[in-house]
Amino acid sequence: MSRPIRATLSLLALASFLAAPAAAETELPEIFGDQPGDGLQIVASPDGAFTLRAHGMLQPRLVFFDMGDDTDLNPIVSGDPDDREGFKLRRARVGFSGKLGKPFAWKLMMGYDANYDLIDKTVRPETLGFSVLDAYMEWVSTPYFQVRGGAMKVPFGGQHTQSSSGLALVERAVVAERLAPAYDVGMRLHGSIGGGKAIFAPQGLSWYVGAYSGDGTVMDPDDNLGLLWVGRLSVSLGDDLGATESCLGFDGFGVRIGGGGGFNFERESRDQFVGGDLMIKAWRFALRGEFLTARRVPSYQGVEDAPFPEQFRRHGYLMQLGFMIVPDLLEVAFRHDFYDDDLQDEDDYSNVRYFQGGANLFFLEGRIKVQLNYIHRYEPGELPGLKNDTILAQGTLVL
Repeated sequence: MSRPIRATLSLLALASFLAAPAAAETELPEIFGDQPGDGLQIVASPDGAFTLRAHGMLQPRLVFFDMGDDTDLNPIVSGDPDDREGFKLRRARVGFSGKLGKPFAWKLMMGYDANYDLIDKTVRPETLGFSVLDAYMEWVSTPYFQVRGGAMKVPFGGQHTQSSSGLALVERAVVAERLAPAYDVGMRLHGSIGGGKAIFAPQGLSWYVGAYSGDGTVMDPDDNLGLLWVGRLSVSLGDDLGATESCLGFDGFGVRIGGGGGFNFERESRDQFVGGDLMIKAWRFALRGEFLTARRVPSYQGVEDAPFPEQFRRHGYLMQLGFMIVPDLLEVAFRHDFYDDDLQDEDDYSNVRYFQGGANLFFLEGRIKVQLNYIHRYEPGELPGLKNDTILAQGTLVL
């Protein structure tokens, strides 16, 4: 029996042992939030106008088996983590949030991320680092109209706005990582209409309009001449889908349909991106689909020595299905995603397909999660015999 198979069977045996006592109902203290990621209450005034909550997340990872032979091409083009066998700390985050009187809220979240084992900041500046993720103040006038200013995640895309602690597979789809702006500094207006009325879920019709510095764009390179403008609209029907991609505490029917777009102004070009996404939960099934596309239009088309002599496009999609085998305890998930970094590339060296499957174990209503994933990457332009399969496990602890 090979080493990867022995390691996988050992992990499954350990997970089964841990799952046995967790099947019983566990009553969490009131200081915990309703959803994983809501934080741990430290201080609260009797009327709830002044609060202080602590947040934290830890994601250790163990790679049993990796065949990422192409250590140069994949991290640049398709985002191949190239995870060498062994342990790594994927994410570690800590922060606080609270209310300053009824109309004001704030949040400060700092974190460490290790996206790739190929530590080369000249190729991937985001390879490794500690940074401030959320640092904002928010004025909550009514559910219909709110204002947020500071550092925050840009409200574009379905899966990219999903917290990493709530992913059904260990990583987001490559198209979500490559074509959705990340954290950025700016200001946004947002709100919701019709929440909890008639056929609407508590979120109802949600809208977001924001202006940001442009540092969060993924249309590399980013020389940040002007602002990044982003808008998003989504409608939620039926039951509340919750804070994760999985059917944790869910046994009804809910739908969320969203879409959005944005413009980013660079010195040498103008970037445009749009996308649409769908999320459905029915009984124990969770379905997610998304399509994203982006275009870069150079300012100097037709000039041979210009940084971008011609315009180019990127696009991709994801299709994901999850099923909760044992309610709130054991889930399986599968995903197919595709990404093309340059539609004009006739040799197919710019596109990649991912096929992933995994099993998840949940404890403490999803605040502790153990994931086992198999990842197969297929690159049409790769050299003959190049292997990309990976088997890995990841644990998540989130407050």
